[in-house]
Amino acid sequence: MLAAILPKFESKYGGKVRVVAVGTGAALKLGEQGDAEVLLVHARALEDKFMAAGYGSVRKDVMYNDFIIVGPRNDPAGGRGMKDVIAATKKIGASGAKFISRGDESVTHQMEKDYWKSAGVLPSGAWYVSDGQGMGPVLNITSEMQATPPTVQHLCRIQR
Repeated sequence: MLAAILPKFESKYGGKVRVVAVGTGAALKLGEQGDAEVLLVHARALEDKFMAAGYGSVRKDVMYNDFIIVGPRNDPAGGRGMKDVIAATKKIGASGAKFISRGDESVTHQMEKDYWKSAGVLPSGAWYVSDGQGMGPVLNITSEMQATPPTVQHLCRIQR
């Protein structure tokens, strides 16, 4: 996206944009320190705190995230086609089907933890694996393990 919009912006306004690609938490910290002019982040609660603390002057929705639960073709959790993330999370937890979590304290991982909590499921035991890596490596690992969430089959899409 930035490759498409930055040349036009720089040409129009006669400046050079320096992109610093970091996670949401690090980006907000840069903003708090006054080391960034514009932040593109995706954690609404953290954004609201940032704004309420007076660190930002204007907040705009630019895009949204889709949170998707995916799993293997054989669908061991029986969640294919579900539209309710909490119901899907309960079903995964009750099934004992292997689930691979990013476990990296990213915003995506925080959302996952919120879903487990809302579902009343304590993600632990042999079925729950916290990997500590980003999305790409986790999807590759889970695909190899035929766990949830590998890339092969869409189970549940949650649009925020």
